[in-house]
Amino acid sequence: MVSLSQKIEAYFEQHKRTLLIVACVLAGVILVSVGFALFGGKQDNASLKEWELLDESYTAYLDMSEPAEDSNEPSRAQVRTDLIEKYEAFAVSGKDFVALERDFTLGMLYFDDAKYAEAAEQFARVAVAGETGLFYPTAVMNQAASLESAGKIDDVVALYESLLKKDAIVGLSLAEVRVELARLYAQNGRESEARDMYQAVIDAKDAAWADHAKTMLFRLNAQ
Repeated sequence: MVSLSQKIEAYFEQHKRTLLIVACVLAGVILVSVGFALFGGKQDNASLKEWELLDESYTAYLDMSEPAEDSNEPSRAQVRTDLIEKYEAFAVSGKDFVALERDFTLGMLYFDDAKYAEAAEQFARVAVAGETGLFYPTAVMNQAASLESAGKIDDVVALYESLLKKDAIVGLSLAEVRVELARLYAQNGRESEARDMYQAVIDAKDAAWADHAKTMLFRLNAQ
């Protein structure tokens, strides 16, 4: 059975790729519309260039392997610390793409650095920007994973339960939310609620999650 730490690691690895795809697809938009709208003028073009270089550094960090022990190259931890400091120092305001990407990337870096409470706070800032936002579905699930890693299970449960009160959120699988919530219910002795939640996923016949829900319900009933 996959452990929680393995599951979270795989989950965040998946969303690192998502962030890269988003950055690549919208690179032109950032350079032209966002760049001039946010910064504008010669002095602000320098700030835009700084942002481009910072974004490139993060992309390089994602592809980075640990150097050999006898190497003079910096470790991933050292590079990550430097990136965190630079992202924190890059001042942006509002809820435009650059501000959201900055907060989202900081969340990813904090999570990699095992600063789970800080990661959750960053992802929450992105989520607050609105359910129609590009980053929202990933940000809110990353927020939940960060809170769980920080041991704040009650907060995770409350977050998942609040999501299920919404009819639908573009890009967010409510079946996944139910599965995750059922798992937490089961872990905290709320087996009856867990069974109901798994059954709801099964009844909805969600192709991506129904089989998983059946397996988890079987295991729960076999205990």
